[in-house]
Amino acid sequence: MHIVAMQKVNAKKVAELAGVSRSAVSRSFSGNGRVSAETRAKVFAASEQLGYRPNGLASSLARQTSDIVALINGDAPDFREVFFVQNLSRALFNAGMTPLMLSVRNDDSGAETLSQFLRFPLLTAVVSADSIEARHVIPHCPYAPPIMLNENYSRDDEVDAVRLDEVKGIGEMVAHLEATGRKTLWFIAGRQTTSAYSSRKMALLEALARSDLRLLDSEVGDFFYDSGTAAFERLYQRGPLPDAIFCANDLMAMGVMDTARFKYGLRVPEDLYVVGFDDIPQSSWPTYALPSIQQRDADIINAILEILTERKEGAGDQRLSKMVPTRFVPRTKAEFA
Repeated sequence: MHIVAMQKVNAKKVAELAGVSRSAVSRSFSGNGRVSAETRAKVFAASEQLGYRPNGLASSLARQTSDIVALINGDAPDFREVFFVQNLSRALFNAGMTPLMLSVRNDDSGAETLSQFLRFPLLTAVVSADSIEARHVIPHCPYAPPIMLNENYSRDDEVDAVRLDEVKGIGEMVAHLEATGRKTLWFIAGRQTTSAYSSRKMALLEALARSDLRLLDSEVGDFFYDSGTAAFERLYQRGPLPDAIFCANDLMAMGVMDTARFKYGLRVPEDLYVVGFDDIPQSSWPTYALPSIQQRDADIINAILEILTERKEGAGDQRLSKMVPTRFVPRTKAEFA
């Protein structure tokens, strides 16, 4: 059996078939420099006929830049993360960049994983995984600082950041609970190794200090549905039952709601008012009608794109930071009646 080597198709062959210069082929694909519509049409027709696709990585290195944006997220089955990464990928692609997703374990600092998988320069990285440390990402981003969505960086790290104003939404929730006659509260926090654990807990304590609402007890989950169920069980055994319970994300809140209703026969929200955080699409389903503190993907993505634009226009050495608001959504089943 003889194996016939396929001849490699390159830009030079495209130029010969199209009857144009090699540089015209490059300009047609890169969008840099002037090229007529007629020439571009010839180049694309020849490329289609020959099956040619430009090597984006090679051309990026030749221009001493990159269009690859790594999206570094945790590997937990978090509904919000799935929607966020999907929406961010689409937005980056529409803006002319190449998104590359990398999922890491929840205990991975990135020291070895990033060196193993990111063997080419990035334009930047958007880091939402809680465990990833900025110092391990920075060496892989020679053209622009990484954009941290977690708070796993120091004052001296050269990074940009997008942060949530959790104080606003949590403050609105506490005010709503007071206005509707609630007096007591339980709190289920997220995984203690995450920045959201401390920031949401602190925002809640600050809001409670300005109110007459009392925090009776608290527990820790890990942002999964089952952990919300388990945390509620522990709280319920200790008692007494409060007027409301605030969970650090929607999945845990859904676990609480189902356990309260189906195992203990409690009416939600009449006997127990349950609140989540994130406002994922499932929160608005009639089965849950879950009140939640909303962080909008669109706001976070716009903040990321603003940072990338400012970097492209020359932001210098200053750290860029954007604050994204949250708001309380007091959803009820009455909306579906």
